[in-house]
Amino acid sequence: MPAFGQAAVRAISLDITGTLLLHPKAPAAVYAEAAAWAQVSAPPSPAELSPAFKIAYRQCLERSPCFGGIEGITGKQWWARTVRTTFELCGRNYCNDELSRIFGRIYRFYGSSAGYEALPDAKPFLEWARAWRGGDLVLGVTSNTPSRTIDSALPATGLADYMSFFVCCESARAEKPAAALFAAAVQEAAHWAPGLR
Repeated sequence: MPAFGQAAVRAISLDITGTLLLHPKAPAAVYAEAAAWAQVSAPPSPAELSPAFKIAYRQCLERSPCFGGIEGITGKQWWARTVRTTFELCGRNYCNDELSRIFGRIYRFYGSSAGYEALPDAKPFLEWARAWRGGDLVLGVTSNTPSRTIDSALPATGLADYMSFFVCCESARAEKPAAALFAAAVQEAAHWAPGLR
C-alpha cells in the first residue's frame, strides 16, 4: 500500500449536524412551542412529541429518502409531511389550516440562526484548516442533511464562508454511505482542487 502523507491531502469534507452544528433545542420542544403558539386544541407535550417525532422522521425517510430528493418533492414538502405525521402519531388530527400554522412556525425556526448553534470547536478548526499549508486546502461539506441546512444554517452561523463546496443527500439523491454521494463531493471539490480524485 502506498504511503499516505500530509501532502496528499488536498480537500477535507465535513458533515454538518454533530460535526459543525447542533440544535440548541430538541425538536420535541420546538414542535410543542409551535403548537402552543398556533393555539390549537390540546397541544401535545414535548414528552408526547419526542417519540412521535423519532418515529415520524424515520417513517418519512423510509418512504421518501433524501428528504424527498429521490421522490421528487421539495424538502419543504417532506418536512410538512413529517410534521403532520408527528402530530398524528400523538393522536392529534389538526385541520390543514392548523397544521399550516404549526409547520410554518417550525420551518421558520429551523431557517433562522435560533435553530442551530456552531459547536465550540467548529470555527477554530476551520480557521486552522484554512491556514494549514498556506491555505491551499479545500474545505467543504458532504452531509445527509437537507439542502436547507446548507442554504440557511451554515450562513446563519457564519460557517459557510469557510467552505468551497456543498453536497447534501437531497440534491445528490444519495445518502451516506452510498458511493454516489461521495462521488458528487469529489466532483464538486475537484473544481477547487483540479485533478482531485
